[in-house]
Amino acid sequence: MLLALLVSIPSGMAATEEEINDSITAGVAWLAEQQNPDGSWGIDEKVAHTGFAVLKLTDRAKELGYESPFDPEYEYSDNVTDGVAYMESQMQIVDITGDPADKNGNNESIKFSSSWGMHQSYNTAIALMAFANLHNSTYEEKVQDMTDWFIFTQNPDGGWRYTGVQEPSDNSNTGYVVLGLAYAEDAGADVGDVRVGLNDWINTIQDPVNGDADDGGSWYTASWQWVNSLKTGNLIFEMGFVGDDTDSQRMQDAVDYLERHWNDVGTGSIDDVGWKPNHYQAMYAIMKGLEYNGIETLEVDGSEVGWFDNFSDVIVDTQNPDGSWPSDPWDYGSKPILSTEWALLTLEKTTPIRVIDVSLDVKPSSCPNPINVDSKGIIPIAIAGSEDFDVTQIDPATVEIGIMDEDGNLIGVSPLRWSYEDVTCPYFPADDDPCCIENQPDGITDLTMKFKTQELVGTAGLENYAGQTLNLTVTGMTVDDLPIMGQDCVRIQKAIKKGNNK
Repeated sequence: MLLALLVSIPSGMAATEEEINDSITAGVAWLAEQQNPDGSWGIDEKVAHTGFAVLKLTDRAKELGYESPFDPEYEYSDNVTDGVAYMESQMQIVDITGDPADKNGNNESIKFSSSWGMHQSYNTAIALMAFANLHNSTYEEKVQDMTDWFIFTQNPDGGWRYTGVQEPSDNSNTGYVVLGLAYAEDAGADVGDVRVGLNDWINTIQDPVNGDADDGGSWYTASWQWVNSLKTGNLIFEMGFVGDDTDSQRMQDAVDYLERHWNDVGTGSIDDVGWKPNHYQAMYAIMKGLEYNGIETLEVDGSEVGWFDNFSDVIVDTQNPDGSWPSDPWDYGSKPILSTEWALLTLEKTTPIRVIDVSLDVKPSSCPNPINVDSKGIIPIAIAGSEDFDVTQIDPATVEIGIMDEDGNLIGVSPLRWSYEDVTCPYFPADDDPCCIENQPDGITDLTMKFKTQELVGTAGLENYAGQTLNLTVTGMTVDDLPIMGQDCVRIQKAIKKGNNK
């Protein structure tokens, strides 16, 4: 049954929030009705169809204010439960005993097979997205094991292909793998050193800027250009994942490609360059790249364009009366489930949160970093700048420092004041490195801040940790609304009161 009135948006008019929400409501209702009795979605490649459905239904629960998609009050909690159970039943254990990819030391990784015999990377990546997005401790080990499989199967060229270690890589499989890894890292998984090889892959796969129509776009493989906006959306997401910001030249080149081809209208085939007329997977790929990197507008033909306004107009306007969407040219097999999932994920801008890792230095030039809980003074900290990170892009008014609670929320305080000076250098310790070092100035501007000791002690309850070493966490936002996070270890001390000698 149709749960919301579907409206057609005349060309040139922006879909309203109410119209977008009505469209999502109807689409989610249709999607839920397509679930199979075994908990899956689709006819073939069921893991991928199911992973996308669970991802969408989980995010919808969050949008509606539920703390968990398993909340029995949530209309689609049973759909999520059954979908997760189906995916669990399809897991395959891969022995990686002794391999550095085994980040949790259980000698196992997890992959998902393919009914077509060749889509293991796609299926595993989409399942990883779904499980990681649950943010449920029950699935932490499984999320790490799926992540381990991708660390294990990363090709020497830095990307991924269909079935595991299979060169050459392509930027369709790699795009979904990196999206899965980003979700996993958001959920606390260790992604190892995949960024090192991925960074090389990005340089290999991006079309060189030499004056042709493909400048800055993404090739398919290192030897097959086949440049389009879908894969370029993947490329932009990958750049953000390895640490590029919007000022990096290669990201600007990729965004320029999208802008030049924004209004290209294709014939509705997989060979189309742009996202028009209704390439829902292309819209999803572009959305996740731009949203992840905080890019809200594009410059198209000399005018500023809100990309989401364009996408939402088309998606709302092309929705079928039953709540589904027409089949995308990439929607093979179980039509139109994938198209509907891509449309819904785009409408709700479903993407992992990009958190910029920053180097926090508590009490610069000091290690260990003692904090006396009886002190009435201040605690100096610095967020280190680098050649790749300009600290003036941080909004100091959003910065807080404190400790993380069991739910991953910061219990912290805001700074008393801040300034810019060179007092430290970046330090990101590996697992076996000391938690702090005596950092020295490096000639690059840092953001320095002062916090009231007693305010931090009282808010974070530091007196309960006397004699212990723990991590303080700093969070905040950039001026482009991207979150930052960093940690440094401190030693909690309490003044020893001398007794009276009589």
